Amino acid sequence: MSASTPLAHPPNLLQTNARLDLLPAELLKVIVEQVDAQDAKIELLPYIHSRWLINGDFPRGIAVLSLTCRRLREATLPYLCQEVCPRQLAHPLFQFQQLPRALVQNIRTLDCTEMTPTTFAAMALNVASLPKLEAIKVSCNVLHCTLKPRHASSTSSSSSDSSSSSDSDAMSAVNSGARSVNNKTSWPRDAWSAREAASMQALSIQLAQTALRQGNSCFKSLALHDLRPQDFDQTLDLLANPAALTSLTLTSWSRFYTTADMPAIQALSRLVHLETLHVSGVDSFNYPEPKRLQNFPSLSTVRTLSIRGYSPRVVRIVNHLAPNVVNLTLVYQSASPSSADRLAKLPCLRHLDLRASWHHISVLSAFSTCTLSTLTWVEQEDSTYRVAGHGRVTLARLLRLEQLRTSLRTVRFTPRSRMAWATEEMQELSQACRDRGASLEVRLGVDNPGDLPEDPAVQANTMQDTLAWASTHVEWLARLGDAGGLKEMWDVLYEARQRQAVALT
Repeated sequence: MSASTPLAHPPNLLQTNARLDLLPAELLKVIVEQVDAQDAKIELLPYIHSRWLINGDFPRGIAVLSLTCRRLREATLPYLCQEVCPRQLAHPLFQFQQLPRALVQNIRTLDCTEMTPTTFAAMALNVASLPKLEAIKVSCNVLHCTLKPRHASSTSSSSSDSSSSSDSDAMSAVNSGARSVNNKTSWPRDAWSAREAASMQALSIQLAQTALRQGNSCFKSLALHDLRPQDFDQTLDLLANPAALTSLTLTSWSRFYTTADMPAIQALSRLVHLETLHVSGVDSFNYPEPKRLQNFPSLSTVRTLSIRGYSPRVVRIVNHLAPNVVNLTLVYQSASPSSADRLAKLPCLRHLDLRASWHHISVLSAFSTCTLSTLTWVEQEDSTYRVAGHGRVTLARLLRLEQLRTSLRTVRFTPRSRMAWATEEMQELSQACRDRGASLEVRLGVDNPGDLPEDPAVQANTMQDTLAWASTHVEWLARLGDAGGLKEMWDVLYEARQRQAVALT
């Protein structure tokens, strides 16, 4: 049978498990690493045209592979659980060390977006037992509620009132000798138990914080979500060791732009080894960049910066905050199109990743004096209706590569829609890149799955290709016993089957 001859019956992959037991250990390791890398790529896809994948219910390949045979189960253990949450660390199997060492010793990330006082204590106590732990993600709202439970104050006050009354009742009972020592006393046990529980919880939280401060040197990466500026310094003191932390993510950055909260940003100056900084705003707190930057620290060690811009003044923020940045990602969402008010003074900048609509691409002029080697533009808005001045604005006219230095070697462009830019425009931009000694890489855009070409003939050809693909995969899904895949294909095709006529005019 030649290599081009199609198989009459696809092989049953479920019957090949025994062969994997005979493979060399080195080959099994390569297989596991390749499957794990593919899982990581799938998780990074921006839009998936499948409800099965959109809902996040798809089984990870590494998990499916672990069920194949015993040798693969052992080989996949280091990859099965690289991220845990405090609730899992509080599980008896973990507490009593009943999990495989290969599984526990490869945990790298701690997700603390959901926490309770009990699980927080378990997490702080067990951080030291995770030798490869290096990253932590925290919801600051959850952390604040965990460290200071709302019922604590009310419980304490009610408990203190009840305790005073119970003490007096107990003293009167003892003095009168009304009850025997062996009999039950008249203590109000409910109030006493509540007071004890609140005290024990407060002590547990206090000891957990002490343990976490002593063990936070393992965290090289810290992500703080929903952070209030007034809690920034205290949160860093609890979770970050300035000598160890190299990566920081803040999702409440724009709150620091207000006059009242701006001094809190000085806490960043403590992170003397910080190399990567990701900051973004919150939809309800999109304050524009301030005009004065006297409270902003200068982080000379930062080499990678990702920041969201709301006005042209964001360039001034970058100049001051990360003067030695090498990789810059700018997500630009200005209220109105406007040119940069200041040039970027970034002598080390080599890679610029600009995520903006075509309305705001003019901010690129701020980097005309930088020695860029790579320019990436990820379009954030559909460019189908681009009209300005004397007609349609072409792609080459928008980017204006001539304003950048000749050090540019690679231009990467991800359109919002594959149909927004004509082939002639892509060719024009490609020629402009070649004239400057640079290459153009066009990456797949994030099209709406409902988009179809306007030409009915092209639509028909596209549908025929899709139906041909589906018909050849039905038998595969049946042989593999993939009930989920068959159900998904049925859901997609059932609605089309109900149509009795299709208008092509």
